[in-house]
Amino acid sequence: MKTIHPFKTLTSFIAGLGLFTTLLSSCTREEVCPVPVTPARVSVTNALAGSQPINFFFDHNQLNYYGIPYGSGLDYVNAYTGSRTIDVYDTQTSIKIATHNTTFEEGKFYSVFLTGVPTSPDFMILNDDLTQPPVGNAGVRLVNLSPEAPAVDLVIQQGPILASNIPYKGNSNFAAVAGSNTYNIEIRQAGTSNVLTSLNNVRFRNGSLYTVALEGLRSTTDGHILNIKIQGNVSYIN
Repeated sequence: MKTIHPFKTLTSFIAGLGLFTTLLSSCTREEVCPVPVTPARVSVTNALAGSQPINFFFDHNQLNYYGIPYGSGLDYVNAYTGSRTIDVYDTQTSIKIATHNTTFEEGKFYSVFLTGVPTSPDFMILNDDLTQPPVGNAGVRLVNLSPEAPAVDLVIQQGPILASNIPYKGNSNFAAVAGSNTYNIEIRQAGTSNVLTSLNNVRFRNGSLYTVALEGLRSTTDGHILNIKIQGNVSYIN
């Protein structure tokens, strides 16, 4: 029987884009509290370009022990179901910088992204369909988290288009690609050959699901330029 296993941490930036900070997800306050029903599973990501490290709270429960810097996140953790308030605080000032109300359903998986810019933070929340990819394949989806980017396509160099015309705060379904191969991927302005950013030597393992995230800004030349980040969502094993 196949078993679903969330990846333990967000994947590293691949090919020289820096490393995701490894953030411990064990023993969070959500997890240690007794949950009377099957919990939801929720991951969180700081994609707010220019932000300081942040803390995520669901109601009064802090999810992370260490501040989450831009470009990093926390893997799926248990969360109470029902109506929840998500609050995000700057770790340096303890000032609340964003809040959002949402609902988590029993047994479902969610991805919560903090995006936008510091003067106008925003949330994107996905109900993750983690259906196992076909045998011999990985599943890859695109999430557009860049507030300055146009609609975009995700393309394998000299290969197929995996996602097309994805606007800001839009996402594609998981597309099947041959697993355990190495790919060079590009994010292009939708419907054109204009490459906005690319990433080489990306390996997608058999039986695993991945999120390719476009993050950053077009108007900057610092560490928050447009870039691709890869998040491993789940892996299916025997």
